[in-house]
Amino acid sequence: MSRQDSAGRNSYLAKAEQYATDAVELNPYEADPYTALAVTKSARGRSAEQIEGLLAKAVSHAPGSAAASYNLALVKSGTGHLKDAIQRLEQVEYLQTQGKLYIYKDVGKLQDTLRTIRELP
Repeated sequence: MSRQDSAGRNSYLAKAEQYATDAVELNPYEADPYTALAVTKSARGRSAEQIEGLLAKAVSHAPGSAAASYNLALVKSGTGHLKDAIQRLEQVEYLQTQGKLYIYKDVGKLQDTLRTIRELP
């Protein structure tokens, strides 16, 4: 990526992060702005703890959102919180069966992988 492309990307991400921050301030009880803010912060290399906190807020505001739960599970698995990640994936699996939507087809495989990792000495 050229320096100009990188600068353009960084500028775009900074604007997107500001828009998401503004959306959170306008309606702190809506889940989507927290997810958008987490995504932009992730793309800008922010800490997993910051991203996890935002996604946890998204899940708390929209416990029926498979996307929010899935994203939180991925962050939790990446930070070593495997038990929490597995539980979150179980929630995704449940939400998918209730809504008859199977967006995340490999949830079971990911759960099994995390369980295997968790059981390693």
